[in-house]
Amino acid sequence: MPEPSSLASWTRALRKQLDALGVDSHALCKSAGINMESLDDPGAQFPADAIARLWQLAVHASLDPALGLRVSRFVSPTAFHALGYTLVASGSLREVFERIVRYRAMAEDSLELDFRAAGERYEFRFGTPKSCQLPAHELLDAFAAIYVRTCRSRLGRGYAPLAVHLQRPAPDNPQPWEDLFRSPVMFSAQENLLEFGGDDFDSHLDDGPVQVNEQKANGDPLPSLIWEQRVRSAIETLLPDGEPTAES
Repeated sequence: MPEPSSLASWTRALRKQLDALGVDSHALCKSAGINMESLDDPGAQFPADAIARLWQLAVHASLDPALGLRVSRFVSPTAFHALGYTLVASGSLREVFERIVRYRAMAEDSLELDFRAAGERYEFRFGTPKSCQLPAHELLDAFAAIYVRTCRSRLGRGYAPLAVHLQRPAPDNPQPWEDLFRSPVMFSAQENLLEFGGDDFDSHLDDGPVQVNEQKANGDPLPSLIWEQRVRSAIETLLPDGEPTAES
């Protein structure tokens, strides 16, 4: 069975954060066994275990157990090629997450995703395949943060999930997780799981889905103001919480 692999987008985001902190990210990548010739290729894929080793080295070098939360500010689901369009094109967050699951199943096999309705809420599960030998708690922290930021980019920065379940051990200081998610956070959980309110995910997003060659009922193109609004929404999705900094 082929070894799971991870897109280079993650490595690039982690390197940005490390470099901003004054850590030699190039040396850490080399120590983790990552192919240096493909380091700057956005379409490259690296073995998932090598990425996990890189994260372990990065946490040790930065002395920051919340590194994954900070790295999440340098990347969003829109960084993964065509997925950016699907986020803007979706009419609801339910559609957004359905597309996220479908896309990642085709584009990357280092992460297993599941999204389903559970009564009046939605459950989004995420984790690494059992074939991955090394834990990557910080990477999964980053994924959880990115998906919550994606919700906020569409529903407003005050949005919070109903609950966050993380398999990672409880950190000595859980405050960074509580501050970011603004909802109950359960550590040492049986699975990595985000719980979302059904009404929030089923409601139609204000700016509506984008369609190619979209027109009014009378056949005229949509006003440029509407397209401007949707382009702005796309940009806000790329930078959900503003310009990232090393300290934030």
